[in-house]
Amino acid sequence: MSAETFYRAFEDLHRGSRELIESRLTVYLPFVRAVAQMHPGASVVDLGCGRGEWLGLMRREAIAAQGVDLDVGMLAACRQLGLDVHLGDAITFLAELPDESQCVVTGFHIAEHLPFATLETLIRQALRVLRPGGLLILETPNPENLAVGTSGFYLDPTHQRPLPPLLLEFLPRFHGFSRTTILRLQEGPGLRGHGMVTLLDVVAGVSPDFAVVAQKDVGAQLNGHAGALALDLAFSQQHGVSLNELAERHERQLGSRMHHAQSVAEAARQAALAAQAASARTLDQMAQAEHKLTHLVLTQLTTLQTQLLQSHRQLQDIHQSTSWRLTRPVRWLGSLRLALATRGPGGIARSAALGGARMTMSLLNRHPAARRMAWGSVQAMGLGRPARRLSAWLRRPETSSAPQAPPILTAAAQRTRDRLAWAMTTRSANAANDSSTDGT
Repeated sequence: MSAETFYRAFEDLHRGSRELIESRLTVYLPFVRAVAQMHPGASVVDLGCGRGEWLGLMRREAIAAQGVDLDVGMLAACRQLGLDVHLGDAITFLAELPDESQCVVTGFHIAEHLPFATLETLIRQALRVLRPGGLLILETPNPENLAVGTSGFYLDPTHQRPLPPLLLEFLPRFHGFSRTTILRLQEGPGLRGHGMVTLLDVVAGVSPDFAVVAQKDVGAQLNGHAGALALDLAFSQQHGVSLNELAERHERQLGSRMHHAQSVAEAARQAALAAQAASARTLDQMAQAEHKLTHLVLTQLTTLQTQLLQSHRQLQDIHQSTSWRLTRPVRWLGSLRLALATRGPGGIARSAALGGARMTMSLLNRHPAARRMAWGSVQAMGLGRPARRLSAWLRRPETSSAPQAPPILTAAAQRTRDRLAWAMTTRSANAANDSSTDGT
């Protein structure tokens, strides 16, 4: 591949299609139309015209335009389209144009290819050839876009150095242009307005290209002209997004998200504190309820214990009363009648025997001398142990005459309970008799 065709192939691959570039260049039409209105029939010269996208756009606008470029391959594409182009150096071509012969001088992506001194020469020559109120338009990659300034710019091996927007805007003012404006271009549509800005947007979303539009002094004869008023409107419009703007928007949004996160965290903390307080109140209520319940149970138990003690004392008083002793024969007869009704004549005999035994024991207990004599006789006959068991059994409380509660145990369980009670009573009686015998 020859050097003459290299740059055209490079532009076709990396700059974008012809249609895309023409659509991007329409942003300058309000400026050019206003100047063409002030200077009908005046020409536009495009320095470094390349594939001729701007020249084709001027032809559709019915504005005379010519271009100049050093790349033969680029110019061949322009001539195929019937565009007015010239092979040569842009600065030399511009220097050969007559004074105040052009209404607009343009250079799209040419400034970054020139040494700084050559760029200054281009600006001075443009001021010379422009008519009053005429425009100089210089478009170049925007180094405010960090991805462009650190990487994309150097993709083109013929680039000299990035040009910051403020520097390129300063040069026309320094060399005599009356006013300038910066147009930041080709940013994503989602970054315009007040949409969300990510860190990637800050790094690579700033307008990748920018242009400086500089106007030569209008002069007294064109003040108030409709074209001059249209230019005032075009110069007042804002274009694109800067690095500072995106960074500030990102910072504000980040602060807003952090504030929202803090608000959510604070709300969660307050909810946790409220839940903790509610839990503490619940625990206090449970403790108070437990205390009340414990106090109530203890009170009831104390009352029941008091009632049982009173009942026990009353029962003891009844058993120790004179009336209880006097009514023993009546109760004995009642037990005989109950035995006859429930156990037959055998039950009567046993009840009579038991009654007689109890009465004998009662009599012996009232006469100690007779008791010692009887006890000695029983022991002499070898009946001491059976006599002690009989004495213990007879000493059981008399309950047959008391009202019987309905049984809550089975018959077998009741018999087992009676045997256990009798065994415990017998053991206690034996111990008592042994101690009394030792005393005699």
